[in-house]
Amino acid sequence: MRCKSVTQKDRIHATITKNDVQKWKEMLREGQTYQIETFLLQPNQGDFKTTHHHYKICFNKQTFVKVIDADIELYCFDFLPFPEILANTAPESHLIGKKQ
Repeated sequence: MRCKSVTQKDRIHATITKNDVQKWKEMLREGQTYQIETFLLQPNQGDFKTTHHHYKICFNKQTFVKVIDADIELYCFDFLPFPEILANTAPESHLIGKKQ
């Protein structure tokens, strides 16, 4: 199933530090759409990536989040063919990891 309203380029990974999890735990809900302001933007690096975006959002103490009314699909999948996974030829931007 591919997203119709949200493409891979539209999605971005967001992180919250362990110390700030409680602050956001009650506010952020799956299925809601948010306007996010005042955050850090960092390169999306590492062995496992959840999006193809080159950057990720990092929440901080000044981050402001507001619920907005927008019709965006909740689930979006971008599956790879098994031969690519087994041959370890999938792009690094996919959530698979590196062969050890």
